[in-house]
Amino acid sequence: KAAMMIDGSWSATQIEEAKPEFEVGAFLLPGSENKDYNSVGPTKIGMAYFVYANSPEDRKDAAFKYLAFFSEKENYQKFTDTVKMFPVINGIKMTSPLSQEVSNLLTRQTLLWEELLIPGAKYDFTNHSLQVLMGKLTPEKAAEKMQADLIGSKANWK
Repeated sequence: KAAMMIDGSWSATQIEEAKPEFEVGAFLLPGSENKDYNSVGPTKIGMAYFVYANSPEDRKDAAFKYLAFFSEKENYQKFTDTVKMFPVINGIKMTSPLSQEVSNLLTRQTLLWEELLIPGAKYDFTNHSLQVLMGKLTPEKAAEKMQADLIGSKANWK
């Protein structure tokens, strides 16, 4: 019922399983009048599994066995085919046409804002943004408050 929707690669499974009777594609959301800027995509691709170092030995052993099994090429390929997410193991091929199209868009990437945050710094983006939306702060005043929060937390920066 929509010509376009804002979504992410995480929905490829549901979109493909719905078997739409129309062409489905992907494009980067334009953020500038300058077309060169719009060819750079913010991405955060990856997945990680961890085993808690202080786990009982039998649980650590079981976790490592599971991860070894999961990481076998055949098993990880089945996982990638099912969830249609970007593989993080070399030699795995994406079989989802929609995921592959998204992947092709991400040949030029930029960092997400979360990757640029200073550890230990105070950020209150959500609160200040909501106050702007509710008309309780101007955008300029919200920016001033965010800057004050950041600089005021400098002693805690790591």
